[in-house]
Amino acid sequence: YAIVETSDGYIFTGRTESSDGSFTGAGFKGQSDLSIIKIDKQGNQQWAKCFGGSGSENAGSILHTSDGSLLLCATTNSLGGDVTEAFGLNDLWILKLNADGDLLWQRSYGGNGDESTYFHNLTETLPNSFIVNAKSNSIGGGNFTAQNHGDADCWIFTFDGTDGAIGWQKAYGGSLGEGAGTIFKV
Repeated sequence: YAIVETSDGYIFTGRTESSDGSFTGAGFKGQSDLSIIKIDKQGNQQWAKCFGGSGSENAGSILHTSDGSLLLCATTNSLGGDVTEAFGLNDLWILKLNADGDLLWQRSYGGNGDESTYFHNLTETLPNSFIVNAKSNSIGGGNFTAQNHGDADCWIFTFDGTDGAIGWQKAYGGSLGEGAGTIFKV
């Protein structure tokens, strides 16, 4: 789903239903898990990790942050395993990992509806401060407090890189469906 370059290779995210091959010992947990693999410049696997719960996780974007950690943006419909909060049908799920792929923190974001897996993107606005966009049809509940305008809106919020606490959030849209694209820092 996404790839970032590091000083000594590449890290990419995906989704897996496997616990063997590249994912032997990676910690597979449910129906499908968020997977992350690091390879060197020649394509040799350095490590692989799986994160998830009893349900399904789908990968989205990955961001190599200014402090050397990784942020992963995914969608989950699980509760349990690595997922400690669940609010609606699918939640936006953000994980912070160290350079070795070890989990530092994770947090679910969403309301009583569906936060889509296909439309989200992370950007670092300042050191340890981030903005994310997603597609949401929630009308409340969980940590969704934005005003929904119709079928599905573009939901944008800021969060702190220390623990994932939400700063501000807004929903943008009309009476029909909208989706989010890419956020760029200029």
